[in-house]
Amino acid sequence: MIKGNNHSDDLFMFIKRKISGLLPNTTYQLLIDVEFASNAPTNGIGVGGPPGEGVTMKAGASTIEPLKINSSGFYLINIDKGNQSIGGVDMDTIGHIGVSDTCNVFTLVNRNNSAQLFSITTDSNGEVWVCIGSDSGFEATTTLYYNVISLTFTAVTGSSDFNFSKDITIYPNPTKGNFSVDLDKTYNSVLITITDLTGRLIESKEYNGTKLLSLKIDEPAGIYLMSIESEDQKAVIRLVKE
Repeated sequence: MIKGNNHSDDLFMFIKRKISGLLPNTTYQLLIDVEFASNAPTNGIGVGGPPGEGVTMKAGASTIEPLKINSSGFYLINIDKGNQSIGGVDMDTIGHIGVSDTCNVFTLVNRNNSAQLFSITTDSNGEVWVCIGSDSGFEATTTLYYNVISLTFTAVTGSSDFNFSKDITIYPNPTKGNFSVDLDKTYNSVLITITDLTGRLIESKEYNGTKLLSLKIDEPAGIYLMSIESEDQKAVIRLVKE
């Protein structure tokens, strides 16, 4: 059981577990299936946001342990979970905690990321930290009972001596909006997708038979996510434009 009262429109409650026994320095596609009990109705009215749709369920993984840190008197989490209904680099949104319009008792519901598997590269010990949490815009008490969490790791096939997420060079300065991406290896096909933090598509472009890619972000200053996907590997990189 996990319970908290949101006093100021920002409450993130999470559970975590270190997963060992995976292949070291290997990229996996991770399916996360979460069953939990909630008594939050859908289409309800609440303070700051509805009790169901106003609380977003998130799931993801990181090579560093998710921890709360004290920053000037406020607790923050040390991984990129995104903000409320928006996902981050280390956690994706998998739905909300609402059950039904007539719900008034705790009821088991299921949320998963089968529509978009999470990509994670293990550390040198073959370990990752999995994190499940609820990100609240509902300014009152939320109570959840986690029942079953199922994790399915599928190794991404590809060159064992090439770490796609680490062997990417971006230059000269992505903060200015014009930049190049050097993959350090030529692929038959590479798809670049850039979105903002709401998931709005900024750019989608496919490159063939090249390792040096030129890109441009004609958007206001802000944070953007760039997905680089080859035939057998994928990496997501956070970009900041000044």
